[in-house]
Amino acid sequence: MPDDRPPFVEEMMRELTRDLPRGSLEEVRRALESRLTDYNAAPQSDLAGLSPDQMGQLIRGDWHTTGALRLNDKLSLASLAPSIALADARTLLTFIDVNGPVKETAAGFLPLSVIASLLPNLREESARLDLTPRAPSGRVKELDLRWLPFLRGVLHYARLLARRRGLRVTTLGRELAEPERAGQLQAMLFRLWFKELDMSAYEGDESHPGLQRTIACSLYKLRSCARHLASPKQLSECAWLEMAKDPPKERDFKFGDLRYFAFWSRVLLPLEYFGLLERRERHSRSGADEVLEYRKTALFDDFLRFEFVEGRPPRGVVIEG
Repeated sequence: MPDDRPPFVEEMMRELTRDLPRGSLEEVRRALESRLTDYNAAPQSDLAGLSPDQMGQLIRGDWHTTGALRLNDKLSLASLAPSIALADARTLLTFIDVNGPVKETAAGFLPLSVIASLLPNLREESARLDLTPRAPSGRVKELDLRWLPFLRGVLHYARLLARRRGLRVTTLGRELAEPERAGQLQAMLFRLWFKELDMSAYEGDESHPGLQRTIACSLYKLRSCARHLASPKQLSECAWLEMAKDPPKERDFKFGDLRYFAFWSRVLLPLEYFGLLERRERHSRSGADEVLEYRKTALFDDFLRFEFVEGRPPRGVVIEG
């Protein structure tokens, strides 16, 4: 018998062997199905207190028509004011629509003159913090702005921008840039960022692939974890499933578990950009270091809707061995 079965399967097999009457295969099947139904409906500690059925509804949904997580795409532009991602996307689309087509450099980047015109209108904070000391005033390159190239790539992927004898805004991009379509644009960008595109590409690190597969669960847990100010490490411990993490590396044993940096850069920072988290910086007790803390904004609960369907029919389970 294999020794890698989940504990609940082993327990059910022992119960079936010990307690079930020696009946037909149909009776055994019904008994096993009953056990599975009970298990699927019961909260599990290794699933952050969710039942397997609730977890399935979270991770299998498309965030639009299926699953427990739905994005509210009916919000007004005013209510989405905290979203830096939305504001900068609309700024970029509007600029290119008015001034386009924009001829990119030979390397595929926006010209310096375009960056100089865009920069004063971009809200993304690191657009200013990430400027390299060697970049002279007025000659900022697109690669000096960490957020902008990635945002532009997302807009390309969503077919809101296209290259046709220069960089142009598509018909869809022009429509979604309208103020009355702000909720739809926010939802599209959010779904692309967290669900469809590779979150790790933003930092060029392929570790922890399980984080993105279970991101809906992390968003669900942040509803309560981020109700009050908490550090990135505290939030990662609360909202990141242990089973979705890669094993600790040597440095984690030597310097403390540093895996939470992945949660910070792939989840917390983007949520701040989308206006769902707010950040506070304060000095540590020693006064030597800055301490970051996050908590959710009102937009978090307005934009992310969670609703589980109870009493779902049991799903078939195949047990090998």
